[in-house]
Amino acid sequence: MTQAPMMSSPAASDAPLLDVQNLSVHFVQGGTRSVAVDRISFAIRPRETVALVGESGSGKSVTALSVLKLLPYPPAEHPTGRILFNGTDLLSADEKTLRSVRGNKVTMIFQEPMSSLNPLHTIERQIGEVLLVHQGISGKAARKRILELLEEVGIRDAAKRLDSYPHQLSGGQRQRVMIAMALANEPELLIADEPTTALDVTVQAQILKLLKDIQERRGMALLFITHDLGIVRKIADRVCVMTKGHIVETGPTREVFANPQHEYTRHLLAAEPRGRPRAADPAAAEIVATDDLKVWFPIKAGLFRRTVDYVKAVDGIDISVRPISAIPSSRRRSRRMAGWCGRRSAIPTIRSTTRWRGPRRRRPGGACRWRSAARPIRSAPKTRTARSAISTGSAPTIRAATCWRAASTAFASRSCSASS
Repeated sequence: MTQAPMMSSPAASDAPLLDVQNLSVHFVQGGTRSVAVDRISFAIRPRETVALVGESGSGKSVTALSVLKLLPYPPAEHPTGRILFNGTDLLSADEKTLRSVRGNKVTMIFQEPMSSLNPLHTIERQIGEVLLVHQGISGKAARKRILELLEEVGIRDAAKRLDSYPHQLSGGQRQRVMIAMALANEPELLIADEPTTALDVTVQAQILKLLKDIQERRGMALLFITHDLGIVRKIADRVCVMTKGHIVETGPTREVFANPQHEYTRHLLAAEPRGRPRAADPAAAEIVATDDLKVWFPIKAGLFRRTVDYVKAVDGIDISVRPISAIPSSRRRSRRMAGWCGRRSAIPTIRSTTRWRGPRRRRPGGACRWRSAARPIRSAPKTRTARSAISTGSAPTIRAATCWRAASTAFASRSCSASS
């Protein structure tokens, strides 16, 4: 299984759609050569999902960007290797050939949509630009196609979202817009570079299901880049484990997870979170509770900017938060007092009038005598605000305590030098 020739999945064709052979990526800058990827090889067949998994800095994203030659050339260079897409070497292809492939036959979804979407253009304009450049579609035909794409990726009220800007959408909606742009030209290969990292768990599951459903409907191949082993187990047919620029293990996902051969693969699997969270105590008092919570944002239109509709971000939800285990009130008070006393003695504060008056005079030995108005306060603060600031370790308190400790260290060091 380890570093063996690629095996075809049952649903995949024998001929690879993408064949990466002995690829290396170096960055040369200021006479220093950094090796990001070192002679890796893998293949992706039609309708197949291959996961490239590894820790941050292992070379996953650099590999993906190399497929479409999106790295900065120079300082990036490829001392060895070929990237064959349908038999065409993309590394040696001219710019015209690359333009016919990028965004058309091979598309890419990036990790953070806010850095990929133009904040000054509406959603309709950005998706329409893809259709115009590659297919020459504009006007009403483009608008109709954009609505179809937005509905396919699960954007609710797609017609109302056409004039929205990226900052007016949620994180999950922005990622769906990126998927719609990537699917606009019916690609044969979709590269997803950690598309769910910035999303919460619920939206992450929705995006993964969406990608899998679209892949099955359109019959495209998928290169999925991630460091999340749980995602790999759910979505990938085969997996390539990458570390320090090398692919150390590759094979069918079930075999790699059931019987890992390389030490790094075993290390990754051992680091995967396990267990279940403890259930909340139903008898405990509620810490936070909401009843029929609604958050609506008005949509204004017309000359007088009248409200014509609402974006319902939150629409009538009930939330109840309880602690894991109930603690009697007397024990809670004693614990609070014990914790308060410990924190009060551990974090002294400084009066707001603290200031440095500079060196007063220089002694013959060369050491300066310093004086300051800083005085540590070790008595309990009188106000509730000050008490809560110390108990929570707020930033002003921590900064004050740090200054006080630094002042003590400075006095001690200068006293020693003066006495010597």
